Amino acid sequence: MDAVTLYTIPGCVQCNASTRALEKAGIEYATVDLSKNPRALKMLLTMGYQQAPVIITDTDHWTGFRPDKIELLADRKNSELGLASGAGTAIGIEGIQ
Repeated sequence: MDAVTLYTIPGCVQCNASTRALEKAGIEYATVDLSKNPRALKMLLTMGYQQAPVIITDTDHWTGFRPDKIELLADRKNSELGLASGAGTAIGIEGIQ
Protein backbone atom coordinates (compact mmCIF):
# COMPACT_ATOMS: atom_id res chain seq x y z
CA MET A 1 0.00 0.00 0.00
CA ASP A 2 1.20 3.49 -0.84
CA ALA A 3 2.42 5.81 1.87
CA VAL A 4 -0.04 8.73 1.95
CA THR A 5 0.69 12.28 3.14
CA LEU A 6 -2.04 14.89 3.45
CA TYR A 7 -0.80 18.50 3.39
CA THR A 8 -3.32 20.84 5.01
CA ILE A 9 -3.88 24.40 6.20
CA PRO A 10 -6.06 25.51 9.13
CA GLY A 11 -9.72 26.16 8.40
CA CYS A 12 -9.63 24.35 5.07
CA VAL A 13 -12.99 22.71 4.36
CA GLN A 14 -11.55 20.56 1.55
CA CYS A 15 -8.72 19.43 3.85
CA ASN A 16 -11.27 18.34 6.44
CA ALA A 17 -13.32 16.54 3.79
CA SER A 18 -10.20 14.73 2.58
CA THR A 19 -9.35 13.73 6.15
CA ARG A 20 -12.83 12.31 6.69
CA ALA A 21 -12.77 10.44 3.37
CA LEU A 22 -9.34 8.91 4.06
CA GLU A 23 -10.46 7.82 7.53
CA LYS A 24 -13.76 6.41 6.24
CA ALA A 25 -11.83 4.44 3.60
CA GLY A 26 -9.50 3.08 6.29
CA ILE A 27 -6.43 4.56 4.63
CA GLU A 28 -3.52 5.33 6.94
CA TYR A 29 -1.92 8.71 6.28
CA ALA A 30 0.37 11.32 7.77
CA THR A 31 -0.75 14.94 8.07
CA VAL A 32 1.48 17.97 7.54
CA ASP A 33 0.17 21.41 8.55
CA LEU A 34 1.62 23.79 5.98
CA SER A 35 1.15 26.79 8.29
CA LYS A 36 3.68 25.17 10.66
CA ASN A 37 6.05 23.65 8.11
CA PRO A 38 7.60 26.22 5.74
CA ARG A 39 9.87 23.60 4.20
CA ALA A 40 6.89 21.46 3.13
CA LEU A 41 5.09 24.56 1.84
CA LYS A 42 8.14 25.51 -0.25
CA MET A 43 8.32 21.95 -1.64
CA LEU A 44 4.66 22.04 -2.73
CA LEU A 45 4.99 25.50 -4.26
CA THR A 46 8.07 24.28 -6.16
CA MET A 47 5.98 21.36 -7.44
CA GLY A 48 3.49 23.93 -8.77
CA TYR A 49 0.79 23.52 -6.15
CA GLN A 50 -0.98 26.66 -4.99
CA GLN A 51 -4.01 25.13 -3.26
CA ALA A 52 -4.69 22.85 -0.32
CA PRO A 53 -5.13 20.09 0.40
CA VAL A 54 -2.36 18.30 -1.44
CA ILE A 55 -2.22 14.53 -1.16
CA ILE A 56 0.97 12.72 -2.13
CA THR A 57 1.29 8.94 -2.37
CA ASP A 58 4.15 6.77 -3.59
CA THR A 59 2.61 6.70 -7.06
CA ASP A 60 0.41 9.81 -7.40
CA HIS A 61 -0.25 13.34 -6.14
CA TRP A 62 -3.10 15.81 -6.47
CA THR A 63 -4.70 18.88 -4.97
CA GLY A 64 -8.22 19.47 -3.70
CA PHE A 65 -10.84 17.14 -2.31
CA ARG A 66 -10.79 14.23 -4.77
CA PRO A 67 -13.08 11.44 -3.56
CA ASP A 68 -12.43 9.62 -6.85
CA LYS A 69 -8.69 9.43 -6.10
CA ILE A 70 -9.31 8.42 -2.49
CA GLU A 71 -11.65 5.66 -3.70
CA LEU A 72 -8.93 4.39 -6.02
CA LEU A 73 -6.53 4.25 -3.05
CA ALA A 74 -9.15 2.35 -1.03
CA ASP A 75 -9.80 -0.05 -3.92
CA ARG A 76 -6.07 -0.73 -4.27
CA LYS A 77 -5.73 -1.27 -0.51
CA ASN A 78 -8.72 -3.62 -0.48
CA SER A 79 -7.40 -5.48 -3.50
CA GLU A 80 -4.05 -5.99 -1.76
CA LEU A 81 -5.94 -7.31 1.26
CA GLY A 82 -8.25 -9.45 -0.87
CA LEU A 83 -11.37 -7.47 0.13
CA ALA A 84 -14.26 -6.26 -2.02
CA SER A 85 -14.05 -2.63 -3.12
CA GLY A 86 -15.95 0.02 -1.24
CA ALA A 87 -17.59 2.44 -2.39
CA GLY A 88 -12.80 19.27 -5.96
CA THR A 89 -12.23 22.08 -5.03
CA ALA A 90 -9.34 23.63 -3.12
CA ILE A 91 -8.25 26.85 -1.39
CA GLY A 92 -5.08 28.84 -1.88
CA ILE A 93 -1.85 28.20 0.04
CA GLU A 94 0.33 30.84 -1.59
CA GLY A 95 -0.22 33.41 1.20
CA ILE A 96 0.99 31.20 4.05
CA GLN A 97 4.41 32.05 5.44
